[in-house]
Amino acid sequence: MSGTKKAVDGSPQVTALPRRDLPAVPPKTKAKGRVELPVIQVNEAHTEQLQLCGSHRPAPFAKANEGERQSLHELRAFVGQTEGKLTYNTGRLDVMGDGKVSFVDLTMEQVPLAMAMTMDPGQQARLAELRTDWPGGVDPLMRPASYVALVQNGEIDRRIKALKKIREADQSGAYKKAGLKNLKIGGYNLNVGEERAISGNQGSGTVYFSGCSMSCNFCQYNDISQLKGGANTKVKELSEIFLDLQDRGAHNIQLMTPSHFMVEILQAVKSAAEQGLKIPLVYNTGGFEDLNALKQLDGLVDIYLPDAKFGTNEAGKRYGRVDGYADNVKAAIAEMHRQVGPLEVDERGVAQRGLMVRHLVMPGEAAAPREVAAMLAEISKDLEIHLMHQWTPQHLSFQTPEVNRPTTDEEYEAQIAIFRAAGLKVADQSGGGGL
Repeated sequence: MSGTKKAVDGSPQVTALPRRDLPAVPPKTKAKGRVELPVIQVNEAHTEQLQLCGSHRPAPFAKANEGERQSLHELRAFVGQTEGKLTYNTGRLDVMGDGKVSFVDLTMEQVPLAMAMTMDPGQQARLAELRTDWPGGVDPLMRPASYVALVQNGEIDRRIKALKKIREADQSGAYKKAGLKNLKIGGYNLNVGEERAISGNQGSGTVYFSGCSMSCNFCQYNDISQLKGGANTKVKELSEIFLDLQDRGAHNIQLMTPSHFMVEILQAVKSAAEQGLKIPLVYNTGGFEDLNALKQLDGLVDIYLPDAKFGTNEAGKRYGRVDGYADNVKAAIAEMHRQVGPLEVDERGVAQRGLMVRHLVMPGEAAAPREVAAMLAEISKDLEIHLMHQWTPQHLSFQTPEVNRPTTDEEYEAQIAIFRAAGLKVADQSGGGGL
């Protein structure tokens, strides 16, 4: 690890490890025909240990061999002595000197590592709830996704043709902003770091697409979204990824920043559905969408998970570096609500259909949360809102000094009050960002 320094009390601290761009190399094909993507490496000294529970090794720590267990125990001991952060792939473990850990965007395959790192019995129990064993096969409680019918009647082909024309015209400029023409993904995994309704107890089958229609100066995935790291991927390979995630027990297929690749994604969905894919699609977006393209997804996407990042166009320009964000996101969320309505969950609390809107709490109301709340309340007061308390200055946030600091608990609670005062339902804040 690097960046060791002494705290005020004299105890050692370690800064976050540097992240590297995902190598832009073709994926390797496993013997079973599944696609294995490269893992983001953290630092040379710990790459080997971290890859033991990396994003393509579905082996819980309890079943790891003796050598793997020893490596993880050594890693835990080292971090426990120094206190610090481990950042790799899409997840982060924050390790405290008292033997506790917290996590952000923890993947299924990182749960064993987290269990190996923490010494706290309560957190061990929480992690055990997230992953007690590696399930297999289609989740029997998920009702068949809406796209199945459109694949069977051929309607999906018409939608794909329409999306091709919309992408070529690019009236919104969203496709040009994304800056990629060929399908490219930054990784995939079973993810337990999302909201409970999305991750459930078996994980959301998450695919991270390279590129983005926005350029937020605080993006935690900037290596994938803005530097466009990742692996060039064929439609056939993507369909295999979808099936692989379903086979591993995912509740859903979550598409991260997918809008610029929806032609290829729907081609892959069609192919996979013809081979048995039937769990719902989750459309996870920053909210800056081509409205005409969004309308073509009616009946194909069951669950929308958009961000409502900024309540004014000015905030969208300053922090998201995109024009007309507030106007665009309002129209996009209204269309999503028209298509799927309010969030519907099963007896486990796992989403089957509907809309959940996220808003990241920024310091000092920089994101114009009052305007966000008013905008969402105008669309519908049955919206389920998840307010995220995980703001951390990173990427280029130093360029906007007013937000180049962590948010406080007081700021977070105050913004919850703003959304509730607007008559909106603020979701249970457990899950989606930490223990």
